[in-house]
Amino acid sequence: WSESESNKRTDENRAVAFWRDYLQDVEEDEGSQKLGAILAFATGSNHVPPIGFHPRPSVEFLHPIDSSPLM
Repeated sequence: WSESESNKRTDENRAVAFWRDYLQDVEEDEGSQKLGAILAFATGSNHVPPIGFHPRPSVEFLHPIDSSPLM
């Protein structure tokens, strides 16, 4: 995560909130995807192994090198 109270951190928090809302909608069967399909996309496996994932799945944020708009 970026430094607390930075613009990047604000963007990261917003992205995590959208992702969490999406996963909750899917879990409640409001979305078109099933959790297994999302897990397979993110990890290559459509179920959690009995011993878990090693390394544990994580999130990495990619930010532009500078804040100028793309042309």
